[in-house]
Amino acid sequence: MVKQVYSTDNAEVHTYGVNPTEIPIDGLLKVARLNGTVSPVIGLSDLSPVSGGFPNGGTFVSEEYVAANAVGMDINCGFSLSELDIRSARFHKNGKLNERKIRRLFEDVEKRIPIHTSRVRPKLEGISMQEVLYHGVQALPSEYISPEDIAQIEYQGSLDGDFDLDERTLKLASQQFPTIGGGNHFIDFVYVDKIFDQEATRNLDIDPKKVYVLIHTGSKGVGFEVNKHYNELFKQHPEVQTDQALSFLQKDHDLAIKYLRALNAAANFAFAS
Repeated sequence: MVKQVYSTDNAEVHTYGVNPTEIPIDGLLKVARLNGTVSPVIGLSDLSPVSGGFPNGGTFVSEEYVAANAVGMDINCGFSLSELDIRSARFHKNGKLNERKIRRLFEDVEKRIPIHTSRVRPKLEGISMQEVLYHGVQALPSEYISPEDIAQIEYQGSLDGDFDLDERTLKLASQQFPTIGGGNHFIDFVYVDKIFDQEATRNLDIDPKKVYVLIHTGSKGVGFEVNKHYNELFKQHPEVQTDQALSFLQKDHDLAIKYLRALNAAANFAFAS
């Protein structure tokens, strides 16, 4: 993968597998020129400009500024991989998949964990959505998550969250919480077909004879609402603007502090999901 380095009067920009004649890197360079931006600003091979905000596939760290639209709406989207008490041989034999058994498995999952547009939603008892936004997985009853699971999550699945958005967003959170979400969110069942690194497999405690569930989800509509709400406020009170869609505030600005706590609330929602 080709690495390219671009210098500015502040931070450098490093890109990996990015052809600047095909994919503009202006958004990376603008942020790199800001005081407080830590060198380097990174652009990866999936770099793509967006209509509002920092490019997808890019990342940067600022010691001085906060920008809601640099984080965007995909707040704390992530993956989890869990081992199931199911042997992989149940679904394949001699290299051939048993499509009937796999189809039945997915049909059962769709009944229990619907997508966000489904009209059928499981009822989750004993969960306060306000507490989830404030405390993440720590707000979940013990029947939904174990101490061992919590220990495997970054920050033990709980950040210092606050939530000052409207009741409509709180209702949206309650509706979407028991779903996988939409967009590129998914649940998949996987098993090891071929091992390329024996040591890594042992370190990760991967059992080639078992089936694993791979889940990708996140803050869903809550992340969208947090970004939309605070990006509009940031645009009304910009201290620095690299372009019309990207407004920065000093990290100790009252509005920036409120945004970071709302961002944590959306991250807590994603952790608990």
